Amino acid sequence: MGSRTWRRVLIAVGATAMVSGALHYDAVAAVPSDATEDAIVQAGLFTASDFPAGWTEDPPASGSLAPGAVAGSASSKCAALAEKSPQPDVRESSARFSNGTVIEVSDIVGVFSNDTAVTTAFKLSSSRALLSCYRAGLRKTVRQQPTSGLQRVLSVEKVASPVSERSVAYEAKFRFVKSGASGAIFAVYVLVPVGRTGITFEFTSIGTPVSSARQRSLIAPVIQRVDEAQRP
Repeated sequence: MGSRTWRRVLIAVGATAMVSGALHYDAVAAVPSDATEDAIVQAGLFTASDFPAGWTEDPPASGSLAPGAVAGSASSKCAALAEKSPQPDVRESSARFSNGTVIEVSDIVGVFSNDTAVTTAFKLSSSRALLSCYRAGLRKTVRQQPTSGLQRVLSVEKVASPVSERSVAYEAKFRFVKSGASGAIFAVYVLVPVGRTGITFEFTSIGTPVSSARQRSLIAPVIQRVDEAQRP
């Protein structure tokens, strides 16, 4: 698959998405309320220095297909489940970073009012009910965007987290057909609570999922930065 078609694949994933957030989130974008919260957010966002030489940087995606973005759209019951989740006071998405061939990486950082709010959001994010809503919501979202190139959702599963037992990971597999090209796209979403901060790491790839080792190598430095930014 050529690089131009590859970029269309990634654009399609973002265009099919709903609004972005961290852990669970609604359609209203939050604004940083103070310098401390803003510093925590900036510590959690991926930057070019997190990636090897040769990776390219693109503006943040207009949306996300992560669980918190689409699970609530599946039904009124799922919407009610999503509404139980606390919302972050501050939320921001990183740029998208790509190796130019088969991988794109980004993250979404949300700072909550306290640790308890993050714990509550995380419990909902890792629940069996959320997985059911995520499957249904993702399929509904893809069906509603027939021109995106994402033909159908092949599978949606909770998978082993690459970082810790306190985090949760979901893997979605899509069938992509557009401009004469076809194949499987994998999207892995790793949801990590760090103190009063929730981070959703997004790994999109063609052919095979991004390996746990690569996910871990990119996630670990971000977690360390956020932890340090939250210390008194």
